[in-house]
Amino acid sequence: MAALTMSLDGWRLEGPGTIVDTRPAGLTVRYTAPGKRALILRPPVPVLLPAGTTRIRFWYARQAKDFDFTMLLKDAAGRIHRVPVITSGPTFPSIRHQEMRKWSVWQQAETIHLLAQAPASGRVLPEHLERVEAITWREPLTIVGLEVRPPKHRRRQIKPDRKFRSGIAAGRAALWLAVPNATNLDGFTATTNAYLEDRWRWGWDVPVPLFLDDLTSKSGPIRYRIVIR
Repeated sequence: MAALTMSLDGWRLEGPGTIVDTRPAGLTVRYTAPGKRALILRPPVPVLLPAGTTRIRFWYARQAKDFDFTMLLKDAAGRIHRVPVITSGPTFPSIRHQEMRKWSVWQQAETIHLLAQAPASGRVLPEHLERVEAITWREPLTIVGLEVRPPKHRRRQIKPDRKFRSGIAAGRAALWLAVPNATNLDGFTATTNAYLEDRWRWGWDVPVPLFLDDLTSKSGPIRYRIVIR
């Protein structure tokens, strides 16, 4: 497993928002983004990824409204790569719109597979070498930002009152972001593969968390057993 040493201390926000709280484990962001404008969280210095990193993972809490993430990486050639991030949050019409309010505010996020590769020399025909080299990501890779953007369309269950609708139009939202980590684990070599089907959470050789608010919408008696280690 790749070891990523980083903190969210000193991160700044570019765009129509503010960081209202920073702790060792994460930070809180509130923003108003009319016209679906994006904002970017920037580390004080680029965060070096361990060699061979294939994915970057983090947890976040959706405190208000909704948003999408894009990880911004810089390679050794100085090029910036916009890496899509997939999350465990539901979207309409994946599930019924009225069911979305039952989902946990805590979501899992993970980048798609990173494309850092060994030099192309010896692996491609000489006539294609220049073209391949131009699109190859050169390690080391660094995290230079995390883009947060309101979605183009409403995706969560909302109340039909005017104030709430105006908040959607203004792009107001809030989230809590936990410290990211990196992995180079190959799923084919993992001892265990975990997938929480009704929450779309996943992991290789790691436990898949269940949050208390996952259970608050369940019918019938609920018993909690909490173990702290």
